[in-house]
Amino acid sequence: MSEKRQYLTASELAWELRRSVWYVYGMKKAGFIMPGGTATVEEAKEWLRSHPNFSARKAKMGEYPKRNSIRHL
Repeated sequence: MSEKRQYLTASELAWELRRSVWYVYGMKKAGFIMPGGTATVEEAKEWLRSHPNFSARKAKMGEYPKRNSIRHL
């Protein structure tokens, strides 16, 4: 039986990751995609694994490209 994916909002995702909601907003600013404002814990953890030097502070200070300027093919 396949397990149903649970899509979470930014605040719910922050709770599951044991981070602040601002950390999740920083992820979004740095390029983490949350279609419809939701994502799974697995998607967030995979993104964090592929961005090992991510820092919410750096995202807030604008050290990452703007989210809309990142194109995924």
